[in-house]
Amino acid sequence: MNLNDLAQSMVALLNDSALQPLKRFFLSLNPADRSVLYVLLAAAAALGFVLGRRRAFRATKYRTFGAWRFPNFQNSGEALVSRVLLSHFGPPDYHLMNHVTLRLDDGTTQV
Repeated sequence: MNLNDLAQSMVALLNDSALQPLKRFFLSLNPADRSVLYVLLAAAAALGFVLGRRRAFRATKYRTFGAWRFPNFQNSGEALVSRVLLSHFGPPDYHLMNHVTLRLDDGTTQV
C-alpha cells in the first residue's frame, strides 16, 4: 500500500464518519420537516449572500485611488499611505500611481 492509497482511505473514512450523523438526522425527518429545512437553508444562503455583497460593496466604496486595479496586492500600509498622499496632493495638480513596474538593466522592480 503506497502513501496515496493510505491518504485516500483515511480521507474516505473521515468523510464517511463525519457525514453519518448528518445522514441519519436527515433520513429521520419526515417530508414536511425536510421542506422546512430546505426553506431555512435557502434563506440562510440568501442572507449570507446579501450580507457578503453588502460588505464587499462597502469595502470597494472606501478604497483609495488605484486600489480597484490591484486589490490583492495592496496591503493596509500602502492603503494608508495612498489616503494620506491623496488628502494632501490631489488632482488636478498631482496624480497617484500605484504598482508601477520599472525595467532595469538586470530585471524589473516595482514601486
